[in-house]
Amino acid sequence: MNDPNGDPRYTMGRDKEKTDRLIQQSRLYDGLTRQLFNDAGIRSGMKVLDVGSGAGDVSLILAELVGSEGKVIGVDSNAEILETARVRAKEAGLANVEFLAGDARTLDVGGDFDALVGRLVLMYMADPAAALKDLIQRLRPEGIVAFEETDFTIYRSSSRPDTPLMNKLVEWLLAVFERSGAHVAMGSDLYRTFVEAGLPEPVLHFEAPMGGSET
Repeated sequence: MNDPNGDPRYTMGRDKEKTDRLIQQSRLYDGLTRQLFNDAGIRSGMKVLDVGSGAGDVSLILAELVGSEGKVIGVDSNAEILETARVRAKEAGLANVEFLAGDARTLDVGGDFDALVGRLVLMYMADPAAALKDLIQRLRPEGIVAFEETDFTIYRSSSRPDTPLMNKLVEWLLAVFERSGAHVAMGSDLYRTFVEAGLPEPVLHFEAPMGGSET
């Protein structure tokens, strides 16, 4: 069932077990996320809006990058998960990050942000381009827009005759996200989304963790 805004249902669930899993999963992507923000030009002293901040993983990275002179506002529609984010920020000794419950497209957070960011969030918006067009109204002129999204359809390219079980797992994964209404090719659609939102053509990178030994 979609929410009143018409957005797809969040596929991964919202209970404590799912939150713990998200925190563990974030460790796979944090290095890529940090590199994205560095390349985008997020620096000390900036004020940054993190859309769909969840348990705070992206906001905590940003809080380190902007330093004590900067400010991070994380917004998420799930008020409960923000309690986890606040505890994590306190434990990390980060006083420059704040979490607010609500829809970042409509919540009154001001319009003086230096950067607008999100990770795996546009894929859960009914109209990503329209959402992005609303969100950039929170930016100062010449502000930074940096989003990290995935494209699950690419996993089909890894299908092999000698891995039938893995092939089925990929199809099941895609089916779950597609039935929820999520945009499964959001990563590849970022270019079109930025342009349709009235933004300049974005610089895109395709990267993915591939695993390896624990050492």
